[in-house]
Amino acid sequence: MLLMRKGLAAPLFALSVLGVVAQFAYSFFGTDLLAIKGAGAAAFPAVILAVAVGQLLYAGRMRAKGVLQ
Repeated sequence: MLLMRKGLAAPLFALSVLGVVAQFAYSFFGTDLLAIKGAGAAAFPAVILAVAVGQLLYAGRMRAKGVLQ
């Protein structure tokens, strides 16, 4: 949607961020991943979450500027 310059991109990115949070929340809180793998196991999911939030913020800014319709 972002590449097609559609305003629907921002809400879809918000839904995507919620999906990322839900997926990794289960991995960290529903399992013993941190106890088994250590704190280093949280680095890659943190990068994925940061990229997802960055895309959401970018889509929101582009929508506010009127680039997305």
